[in-house]
Amino acid sequence: SSHSLPSWSNIDIDGIDPSILHRVRSLVHDDPSTVEIHHLDLMNCESEIRTTFDSWVSKGNVTTFVMVVDMKMQSANIVNFIRSYVEQATLSSDKNFILLLHFPLSCDQCIYPALFLGNWSCIFLDDIGDADGNTVDFNNVLQSACSLTGQKLNADTLLAALKPKALQYVASQVPFYSCSKQPDSINQVMTLTARMDCIEKILASNVGQATLETILCRKFIVMWTDDRIREVVHRSAHALASGNSKLSFSSALTSTLQSSFNKFLAKSVLEINVWSNLDILDPSSADAETDKIFSLVLNRLSLPGVPLEELILLRDISHPLQPLPMEVEKEAIVVFPFFFQISSLIEMAIDKANFDFLDQSSLGQNDDF
Repeated sequence: SSHSLPSWSNIDIDGIDPSILHRVRSLVHDDPSTVEIHHLDLMNCESEIRTTFDSWVSKGNVTTFVMVVDMKMQSANIVNFIRSYVEQATLSSDKNFILLLHFPLSCDQCIYPALFLGNWSCIFLDDIGDADGNTVDFNNVLQSACSLTGQKLNADTLLAALKPKALQYVASQVPFYSCSKQPDSINQVMTLTARMDCIEKILASNVGQATLETILCRKFIVMWTDDRIREVVHRSAHALASGNSKLSFSSALTSTLQSSFNKFLAKSVLEINVWSNLDILDPSSADAETDKIFSLVLNRLSLPGVPLEELILLRDISHPLQPLPMEVEKEAIVVFPFFFQISSLIEMAIDKANFDFLDQSSLGQNDDF
């Protein structure tokens, strides 16, 4: 890892911290006395760069110079200046100058033109791991790449980062009913802006001990297991290394997280709102018992009904609205939470009871025969 390389010059290694010595040996060269490592961020001006380089050129026993450049803090222009100065120098054949351009996960512009390099060799490194062979916290990789705070994915940080674009996606992609008589219902004809405001208000509604958006976000986080995060991180890194992706590593992961959240929220809202079920959250008609039933069913409902890998690959929300029952089609007033889902379960139970009864009757007739 370039960002963990220590600064290093040709000094007496007897009094050096053993851990620093180990990192130089494991990451750069078996013989640290032949190496110098400098971080561009620690240099104050161009003259200091020239002086440091000239000093290295004069040292016959130090053959390798590594200049670490944090590309989140530096520009391509300073890299070009260093290259130009090195090209003007006369170096012996055993001298190796290495420019190590480090693009952090949070770096927005992960590009340096490498087409016309002359005598320079360009090597792309993108190994997500640790030089000492330790396991990597892929959750932390995802957090860093998407500029999220905290040790683990949590509802507050995800909502702050992903909710604005998700609201627009849900409002434009999810079909709603248009026959509700409740004045603040989302199930009526309205503009895109009004629908976004309405969705935001509904998601902020309290359902039991948490808001609807918090409950849904927790369900979304559960889908992002360590194995799934590892798969997504490796897939993004491979696409970047193979040239199949034109996005930076950070942008690719952020895009995947945002896209999957958009589709998760859209599919969840569509399923929750079957038969205008979201109208129950209207504060003007809410009561404690209804809220309790809504919370009970919602927390046990399997949303969005597809695994994460399928959700990521899903192109659009194509499921149509579940038709309203004929008797309420003209004036839908919802009074029982998740009535479609519950009534479907009751119908299944009745069908099974009828089947068992007929099966038992058939067995009884065969016994009489």
